[in-house]
Amino acid sequence: MTWIGLVWDMEFGKLRVSSERIDRLVDVISKILFCVGKGKMLHNAKFVAGIVGQIISMQAVLGNLVRLRTRELYNCILLRASWKSLVALTAPAVEELRYWLNSVTQLNEQGNDLHESDVCDLVAFTDASEVGFGGYIVPAVDGICAESVCDSLEILTDCCLELPGNSLKTVVGSWSVLESGKSSTWRELEAVSRTVKSSLRCLENHCLKLNTDNKNVTSIVKNGSKKPELQNIACELNYLCSENNIKIKPHWIPREQNKIADGLSRYSDCDDWGIKESVFQMLDKLWGKHTIDRFATDYNTKCSRFNSKCWCKNTEAIDAFSQNWFGENNWLVPPPNVVCATYSTINSVFYSIKWAHDMSGQLDPTENAFVKNIVESAKRTAKAPVVKKDPVSNDNLISLCSMFQGSNDLTVVRDLAMILLSYSAFLRFSELSNLKCNDIIFKDSYLIVKIKKSKTDQYRAGDEVLVSKGQSMACPFDMLLNNCGPTLGVSHGIDKRTPQVSKNSSSWTATKQLDISRRY
Repeated sequence: MTWIGLVWDMEFGKLRVSSERIDRLVDVISKILFCVGKGKMLHNAKFVAGIVGQIISMQAVLGNLVRLRTRELYNCILLRASWKSLVALTAPAVEELRYWLNSVTQLNEQGNDLHESDVCDLVAFTDASEVGFGGYIVPAVDGICAESVCDSLEILTDCCLELPGNSLKTVVGSWSVLESGKSSTWRELEAVSRTVKSSLRCLENHCLKLNTDNKNVTSIVKNGSKKPELQNIACELNYLCSENNIKIKPHWIPREQNKIADGLSRYSDCDDWGIKESVFQMLDKLWGKHTIDRFATDYNTKCSRFNSKCWCKNTEAIDAFSQNWFGENNWLVPPPNVVCATYSTINSVFYSIKWAHDMSGQLDPTENAFVKNIVESAKRTAKAPVVKKDPVSNDNLISLCSMFQGSNDLTVVRDLAMILLSYSAFLRFSELSNLKCNDIIFKDSYLIVKIKKSKTDQYRAGDEVLVSKGQSMACPFDMLLNNCGPTLGVSHGIDKRTPQVSKNSSSWTATKQLDISRRY
């Protein structure tokens, strides 16, 4: 259905501009750009205003993009002497015309959802201070309002930083001397931009609710700004989101609900360090010209090309470990907290330097005690953390047996018997797997497990372990007798023979072990 110049597609729930209006807009933009290509930069103010008016009238379909991408054209119109006078189109205004010529048809085909939901699947919090910026991204909690997301999360403390327990991405950075002197709105908007740029992999194909405590930022992200430097940031952010299929919904929150991001923005990065330029120049001459600095920022890089932890101006890539280092003379001055991740690289460099000096007969710098300590500390830090397993308790085994009570599955019965026997007799897997039918002897109130060889049995003398009868359903005695008795060649007629006990026999040792067997 077409009404007031809009196509209402009820079947797919889409709203689009009629093709006639799109064709008319493309036609007038093509004409004015043709004249610009011929060198004609002065155009009738009313004609330019008519183009802007056509674009603005499509806001129902294209959203706030029509205001964001017509700022420069509007500024040109404001400089008119009268509606019949000529106005000069600036280079940014011409770029806006080219943008609409190339994009309006595709944007209209995407259309606007008639039933668009406000629910976002990711939530971001950003903030900026005089010294730096910070932000983090977390999953939305069942689509609830962004204000309560932070309150519902476990807070982790890492290197004096407070972070949500389920943070998908955390961005922290410092301003340069020039940046720290800019307006608070610029810093807040740039914090949003750098958080998004540093998190493109995480945000791709998602809808993001962007929380900031600056009301100007929410308006600028949607509609742009009269100030060129703020407008450029907003347009760049819009372009990145368009290229990565990211939908951003800016939202203002009170400062009290943005405390974590505020803390990140005031964090002093103790890993942000470098070496003197004179030292770099000396090593650059000694080792050859370095082509890229793998751990740097725009204000401390030693090479024209560099990688950074978070997005900053002129960075070639974010996260040096995601890049291919082959074929480059890499300059490595890593932060201490990532030395463990660079151990393999440091180790290779260490032995390369050692080999080169040994071959050339030069004094080996790797023999220096400080260098050796750095390599050793990297090795120790790189060691995989010990993950402790939860202990098995009697209650766990009783619960497991009750779960499979009455099961006729031989595999289940076998596994239960093995688990209960190994637990009660303190058996290793190698000892359990080597047991045979005649290694288990049933008595009235206990059973004897013969261990022919063990890890601690250096002379293969063998040993016996006594397992007492218990009262619960997790009793290994009953489990083996009732379910595995026929297999073991034992019926309910228990072997009543009493083992001869003497201080010199192994049975004496086994009887003494009766007291340390687990009971049920």
